[in-house]
Amino acid sequence: MNAIAFQKTSKTKRSLLWKSERDRLAKNLKNKAIAFQKISKTKRFFEKFR
Repeated sequence: MNAIAFQKTSKTKRSLLWKSERDRLAKNLKNKAIAFQKISKTKRFFEKFR
C-alpha cells in the first residue's frame, strides 16, 4: 500500500517538476525569440544605412 502511495506521490511530484521545468524552458525560449527578433530588427535597421 505504502509503495503504491509513494509511487503516486513521486509521479505527481515528477509531473509538477516537469511542468515547472517546461514552463521555465518556454519562458527562456520566448525571451530568446524576443531577443532574436530585436537583434534581427536592429540588423535590418542598420543595413538600411549601409
